[in-house]
Amino acid sequence: MRTILQNKDEHTCVALVATTQTEGRGTQGRVWKAASGNLYLTVALPQVPVSLTLLPLHVGIVVAQRVQAILKACHSSEPKVTVKWPNDVLIHDAKVSGCLIEHFTNERNLSWFLVGIGVNVAETPPLQGLPGSHKRLPTSLHEWCPEASAMASALGLDIANALADWSHANKNDGQQIVQEWRTWAEFGKTYELRGSVVDEEQGGFEGEVVVTVDIEADGQLRVRDQQGRERLLVADYLV
Repeated sequence: MRTILQNKDEHTCVALVATTQTEGRGTQGRVWKAASGNLYLTVALPQVPVSLTLLPLHVGIVVAQRVQAILKACHSSEPKVTVKWPNDVLIHDAKVSGCLIEHFTNERNLSWFLVGIGVNVAETPPLQGLPGSHKRLPTSLHEWCPEASAMASALGLDIANALADWSHANKNDGQQIVQEWRTWAEFGKTYELRGSVVDEEQGGFEGEVVVTVDIEADGQLRVRDQQGRERLLVADYLV
C-alpha cells in the first residue's frame, strides 16, 4: 500500500494505492470482489476543471489509455480496449476496470471528490452473484499479458499522477473529453439497465434492455428502448 500526499496542511490531491482490499464497495453499496494482486486505487481530487458529469468519462479514458499501452507492449496486435458508459474499461467486451466516485468533506469544511478505481491486474474475479441477466464476463490484464501481473502499484501511481495533474490544469476541456470518449466507445450495443431485485435469495434482477445511441456534450448517454423511444441517462447503471 502506498500513499501520495503533497502537503498534509494543504487542500491538495491525495492518492492511496493498494494491491489488497478487505472491504471493497461497488455501485449502490454492492461488494467489490477484491482479489490480491489487483489494483485498488483511491484518488482524492480537491477540484475538477470540468462539469462533474464529465469526471467519470475522463477517468475511463485515463484508465483505458494505460490498459491499452500495457497490452500493446505485450502484443504485436493488441486486444481491443473499449469503454462502457460512463467509465468501465473492457478488453474484448470483458470488464477489466470499474470506478466509483463519491464526495467527502472534512471537519475543516474542505472537500474532495473521491475517485475509487479497481483494475483486475493479476487475478480475474469470480462471476457469481453479479446482477442482471446479461452478465458481462470479467477479465484481467494477466490473461492477456502475464508480464503485467506485478504492475498493479506502478499502474496505480501512473493513473493517480495523471488525474492529479489534470485536476490542477485549470482549463475546461469538457468537449475534448467527450470527443475522445467517443473514440473509445462502441455505440449501437445492447445493454441492460440495472433494475430492482426480483428474488433476494437467488440474487435475481430485472432490468430494462436498451441500445446505446450517442454521448451528449454534458456526458449523458442517449439510449433507445425496445419500443424505439430515445432518452438520456444520467445515473443509471448498465450491466
